[in-house]
Amino acid sequence: MAAIPTTASGIAAAIASKQITAREVIDSYLAQITARESDIHAFNLVTADAARAHADAIDADIAAGRPIGPLAGVPIAIKDNLCTHGIETTCSSKILEGWKPPYDATVVSRLRDAGAICDHTFVVFYYGVFPGSFETMKGMGLNLHHLCTWWDVLEVCRERPYFSEAALKEVRKFLEDPMQWSKANGGIGSAEEAKARASGE
Repeated sequence: MAAIPTTASGIAAAIASKQITAREVIDSYLAQITARESDIHAFNLVTADAARAHADAIDADIAAGRPIGPLAGVPIAIKDNLCTHGIETTCSSKILEGWKPPYDATVVSRLRDAGAICDHTFVVFYYGVFPGSFETMKGMGLNLHHLCTWWDVLEVCRERPYFSEAALKEVRKFLEDPMQWSKANGGIGSAEEAKARASGE
């Protein structure tokens, strides 16, 4: 296999000229994700099977002499706040957990129209607050990945004099048990208890 170019235009040109196949490119990228993701934590979801199927379809079009888009075979990672049709798009929020958009965002549509393989989503910031998030996502067949969390922010704040020690301790209490902290500070837990007491009287 020829060396895979390092630019989108180079990859597209090499695939179109049959120097390399779209399948070889996507397999190489997926191998790099597998090898490095545990350290980088860049992806919320990697739809490897869909990406391979898309690459195979591009290779079939090229072999048959059918026209292809200018970005055909170029792997693209889409940030998890851009809608991707039929692929869970959550913005790393529990509120949107399980939501699969019925449409593509305009930027995603245009990339796909150009032949790019848009089957991966990733997140820069994951809240990392509520317990069970990873297990919940894994139960849905998803691996939750991220670059940083509130714990990372807290660590930076400890290293630099942004906040008082008392404030940092309070933030840590919240991160360790957000539901209990909310309950103790008049949040959702205390409201639910008050409602239960009222209904029982």
